[in-house]
Amino acid sequence: MAKRPVRRLAIPAGDGASGIVTARALAMPEVRFVGLTQVGPQWSDRPHTHDEYEIHFVRRGRGTLRAGGRSYPVYAGDIYLFRPAEVHGGETSAEDPAQVLYLGFTLPAMMRAQLFPRLDDEPVFLHTRPRVAGGSTAEAGELRSALQTLAEDLVAACPTASGHHRLDPVPMSVIADCLRVLAALVRPSARPEVASGTRGERALTDALLRRLELQGARPQSLAQHARAMHVTAAHLGAALRAATGRTFPQVRADRCAQVAQALLADPAIPVREIALRVGLSGPRALAKLLRRTTGRSPEDFRPR
Repeated sequence: MAKRPVRRLAIPAGDGASGIVTARALAMPEVRFVGLTQVGPQWSDRPHTHDEYEIHFVRRGRGTLRAGGRSYPVYAGDIYLFRPAEVHGGETSAEDPAQVLYLGFTLPAMMRAQLFPRLDDEPVFLHTRPRVAGGSTAEAGELRSALQTLAEDLVAACPTASGHHRLDPVPMSVIADCLRVLAALVRPSARPEVASGTRGERALTDALLRRLELQGARPQSLAQHARAMHVTAAHLGAALRAATGRTFPQVRADRCAQVAQALLADPAIPVREIALRVGLSGPRALAKLLRRTTGRSPEDFRPR
């Protein structure tokens, strides 16, 4: 049998050469505490704040969340986020007592615009029933599954967590579950759904979207991506349209807007530099892109 030729893949080093590139260490979220509230009627959580970001998952029952001077009814399956220093509390229903999983974590500046697109001080609902104003009826999918697994393993591994106190430091028995939750939480949200096309078209599209996520703020053209993937630009563009119903310029614009929002969270980076980093000509082009994709101006994404 004739031997097949072996194709060697090289990683471009960015200077015209190729070789193995060692990526710089990226700032990542860090788990700080985790716990489950107690189960039972007449339970309440007085208003409080902390220095970490926090995600809540209503494991069972229902209750009332109080935050930002407003009240929100919450139900089993709801998922919502708080910023540091954001006052929040609440109480459980006497008829159907809620149990809430809570996870505190740090969040690098580059990821904040993705999770908190609005600047107003109120909880961000990632998954709710239609009864909660502003909530999404879409399932949070991987995140919701990871939270359910964490809650179940927390009950099994740490029975003392049934009372309202947090586990700090987090037990090693559940740290992997916590990290899976954070991985699902910070997964880029601008990635379009790949639900159509042939298996080959979906595979090509997945590979292209992964490249767009990894390239950060240095966008490449469709031809450059196609060359690196050993296909023609026409074939790659057709696969993307078949799998997502969108064109490459549309997908790249959304990705550039997402990266720009994250960079705008750092007030030390000038708007002109951010525009150049995402491949635009200047602040005016960046403002036009953000107005088209988000309906907001660059100043809206600056920290107050």
